[in-house]
Amino acid sequence: MSEPSSTQGGARPFRRKYSRFRLGVAIHVRGPGFAVTCASDDVGVRGCRLTLAPAPPVGTEIEVRVFSGRTALAAAGTARVAWVAGGELGLVFGRTLVAEMPPFLRDLLGEDEPLETPQGA
Repeated sequence: MSEPSSTQGGARPFRRKYSRFRLGVAIHVRGPGFAVTCASDDVGVRGCRLTLAPAPPVGTEIEVRVFSGRTALAAAGTARVAWVAGGELGLVFGRTLVAEMPPFLRDLLGEDEPLETPQGA
């Protein structure tokens, strides 16, 4: 089982509405002038953290496909770069990707794993 994470680029923990999971996945990202597949071990319903150098600037819209060799399911859509720090970046997933992430994560984590962190937790 994976454990939820709640750090951003090594910063102190902060509250999230949706959990992030230390779950190794592959993420294909394509944006202005680049197309590359990266690994991420910090992914959730609404976003992820990954290493990409050089990183696109904050606010850049990119196409994303999240997949794993442990399931035939994948999730695809757009995302926006939310932050960049020390060779890492945070992505906020767009609507289509947010809708496709729960089945993908449930297939990897199991049906009983909560995908949403209760507010105030």
